Amino acid sequence: MRGRRVLMVMTVVVPAGAVVAVRWWGTTFLEILSWALAPVALAVAVGALDPVATRALIKRALAAVRRQRRTAMCVLLLPVLLICAGGSAGRPALNTVTRVVLVFEGRVPNVVFTRAADDVGYCSRTDRTWATRWRGPSIARDWPRFDDFTAFTSTYGGLEVFGRRGDRLVFGYRDPDLRWQPVQQIGDGIAGKPAALEDGTPDTGRRFLVFASDGAGGVKVFERTDYAGGWPPQWFARSTLRTPLPGIDGLAVAKDRHGRLVLLLRSRGRLFEMHRGPAPTDRDVSSGWSTPRPLRLPGRTLPTVTGDPAYAAVDDVSVARALHVAVPTASGVALLSTRDVTRDWRIETVPLGFTPGAVARLDSTSADDSRSTVIVVVHDHTLGYLWRDGRSTWSEPARLTC
Repeated sequence: MRGRRVLMVMTVVVPAGAVVAVRWWGTTFLEILSWALAPVALAVAVGALDPVATRALIKRALAAVRRQRRTAMCVLLLPVLLICAGGSAGRPALNTVTRVVLVFEGRVPNVVFTRAADDVGYCSRTDRTWATRWRGPSIARDWPRFDDFTAFTSTYGGLEVFGRRGDRLVFGYRDPDLRWQPVQQIGDGIAGKPAALEDGTPDTGRRFLVFASDGAGGVKVFERTDYAGGWPPQWFARSTLRTPLPGIDGLAVAKDRHGRLVLLLRSRGRLFEMHRGPAPTDRDVSSGWSTPRPLRLPGRTLPTVTGDPAYAAVDDVSVARALHVAVPTASGVALLSTRDVTRDWRIETVPLGFTPGAVARLDSTSADDSRSTVIVVVHDHTLGYLWRDGRSTWSEPARLTC
């Protein structure tokens, strides 16, 4: 009797474990495993109830298999073929990724990416259990290919995407109903990665700003003021910020706790910072900037950067009081932070043993107020990531699947 009870428990636990594994990781191997365990679990259950009849049934089944070998083989392989076909058709390939950005929509983390051939897409989460699979992906299949891009979450509730195609600056929007709106050109004569953010508030007036290198040491500024509705929105080119830098390969923009706009510029493997104080939304934001200066690291030397800097997405006010940046280096990622851009920056290096093609960073808090940091990297055109909780050690890099 005890043996039968053990078998009955296994009948429930084994399929349940397979279902949970498929729900968490969703790999083709585990899906096939769950299909394979189903008849085994059924046989165990029937065998526990009537062992004599089960043995007779198994003998007759084996005899039938020997007589109809081809048919039996087709029956066994059919679930595998269906799963593989469904997986390849239902999940777009993420092995041609070129660029990546991390954003929050509400408190939901999203990883937004571009692919080599075409498309912009994103994957999301419902929790902060970083070891499990991400949800998605959702793909803007009618969008063109971007050579580079950036994105942020709008207070209108959607995802604003700014891409570079050749020397043209284009804008696209995914609305709160998850519909991808058509892409429009909003400027030209740009180079490198653009940077964008939303400035102001709904009460004081808001505007949307885009910064992009002109390829000759200047930074072009494009602006969209708040609008009541309608599509497409109207963008305007402002004056160009002139810098003494010989060239700007890419940049990032953010607001610090004092309301200052802060630009990080990548030029010939080095990072420079320039900023300006808060300005009313009816003033030209392309004036009043400080002169670019190299990032100051007390007692440390910033490694040569190999890619564009990315400000961290944050969902906690206390974390957002400091500016957090991730930038790729020859052997991994450098994490930079400061509470005052007029003073020194701090640095932490995360060795990976390879040179990331692009990086993004996200800082979050869980329901129990525990903090975590996630770094997503592009390596060999695939997405990978690592994370840590609080000040614990970093996890091993893992492939990001969704």
